[in-house]
Amino acid sequence: MDKVKQKIDKELEQIQFSSKQQVLQKVKKKSLFERGRHLLNKEVEIPLLPFTGITIALITVISLYPMMETNQQTPMPDRQAPRQDKIIEKGGSFYWESWFNEVKKYES
Repeated sequence: MDKVKQKIDKELEQIQFSSKQQVLQKVKKKSLFERGRHLLNKEVEIPLLPFTGITIALITVISLYPMMETNQQTPMPDRQAPRQDKIIEKGGSFYWESWFNEVKKYES
């Protein structure tokens, strides 16, 4: 056994191990700071197609939500013509008499 070890040592004399420092760094436990830095330096890959689809869906829902909410809570008031008014013709156009008189007040 001793002869085998001597023979191996003689054959490996010329070979020098140059990565001693790298091996020691890998074996040594990392501190909390180094582990945190390693975690923050990880590269994140996001697939383009699912990300785009989800983004478009979220934008659509966010933009349509206020419209759906306002339609349920406050219906648009119906614009109805005054009931006791007459339709009059002035200058080839037809107007409600009360609206025409209102505008006429501000014009003169």
